[in-house]
Amino acid sequence: MDLTQKDYVVVIQCSLVKQRCPGYLCEKAFHERTGGFADYPKDRNYRMIFMECGGCCGRAVHRKLTLLKRTIQKKEGLDKCRIVVQLSSCISKNNYHGPPCPHLGYIKELVARIGLDLREDTVISQKSEQRRKEGVYDYANFNLKRNTSGWPRTPRPGSDSPSTSGVDYSTIAPPCQPPNPTPA
Repeated sequence: MDLTQKDYVVVIQCSLVKQRCPGYLCEKAFHERTGGFADYPKDRNYRMIFMECGGCCGRAVHRKLTLLKRTIQKKEGLDKCRIVVQLSSCISKNNYHGPPCPHLGYIKELVARIGLDLREDTVISQKSEQRRKEGVYDYANFNLKRNTSGWPRTPRPGSDSPSTSGVDYSTIAPPCQPPNPTPA
């Protein structure tokens, strides 16, 4: 993908994470052309749009991007080849916000159906990269890896699950598909 031929960068952020995250570090990474934005030319001006996924399972991404594509075509005469979608790190990577989006594959499929170019990651912090290497963000066993500050929390009394929610992340069904019924 030739980023010099793009006019719009659309950053998709997790709706749950956006309840507490202002998006400052994503914007800073873009402005400084670091992390997931390192390949963007520094001397090129882009229009930047931040939008949320709309909540699980991310289906709103299709509606929002379809409307954006149509509006840009109508108002500016630009086709979809001038738009690049960038999935934020809170969606694409293990990090302190949580595990990657369980609907990541589905969101990628929705973007592909619209025919827009897609890239992953925004902020890539050295601290998070180190923690990924150390297995701190191994969410299947995350209470076993790190519990120095009270986060992640210890299991509830009587619970065998390392997860505070009781969810075993290794058994979650593929994006937007019901889990297989458990035999009785």
